[in-house]
Amino acid sequence: MKNISKLNIENLTSLWKIVSIPFQGFFPGDEFDYCQIQNSDWPNRLWFNQNENEKSLKKAIKIIRSSSINLSFSYWDDFNSPINQLIEKSGFTKKSTQIGMSLKLNQKFQEQNRLSFQIVTEQDQAKLWANLYPQSFGYLITDKILIKTSREVQYYLIYFENKPIGTAITIQTANIIGIHGVGIIPEMRKRGFAEEIMYIILNRAIDQKIEYATLQSSTMGKGIYLKMGFSDIFCMTNYLLINTIK
Repeated sequence: MKNISKLNIENLTSLWKIVSIPFQGFFPGDEFDYCQIQNSDWPNRLWFNQNENEKSLKKAIKIIRSSSINLSFSYWDDFNSPINQLIEKSGFTKKSTQIGMSLKLNQKFQEQNRLSFQIVTEQDQAKLWANLYPQSFGYLITDKILIKTSREVQYYLIYFENKPIGTAITIQTANIIGIHGVGIIPEMRKRGFAEEIMYIILNRAIDQKIEYATLQSSTMGKGIYLKMGFSDIFCMTNYLLINTIK
């Protein structure tokens, strides 16, 4: 099996690619790929697919400057490139930092059976999901993305006592389940629901004989995943080019 950090990155970038293609918004290249979707805050970013250098960074900057959409630049330290200082000297500012994490799936978790999951397949479900998601994360994923990609990506509505309280996204690549977008609306937080969502997803993956789970956590939230047995495998920094913010 490939290095688990590379499998995590491949899962994440596959998600960005899949959701962008139906909107003619995925642009692959030899040095980097990027994606952009009009009227959506996500995924809208550029990332390198090999060890970057000063020349390729300048090419990336040119693409970001010319885009009509604010493109983030996502960089992970897994490539062990000495280009970090050059990134910030080139006019980028840090937008956010995420921790890539992985878990070998070999032991089930205890579920509390408080929550129910609904896979999004219909327009009204997609609209509800798209309204809930920004309450947790502060940015928009449009219902059109869900409708166009629900065969390849699983979007979940999470219910407690018949009330929608959260969201989750999963995508399988190779023998990896990538877990994304696990969020709980503010008024229902601090009740252990996020952990319960994770347990349900992980247990289902184990039943399907999936070998690893991967995710990207905020630095603030990674403690939850460490308690579940996840390990840190890389740090991903998301940058914005200062003078292109629209």
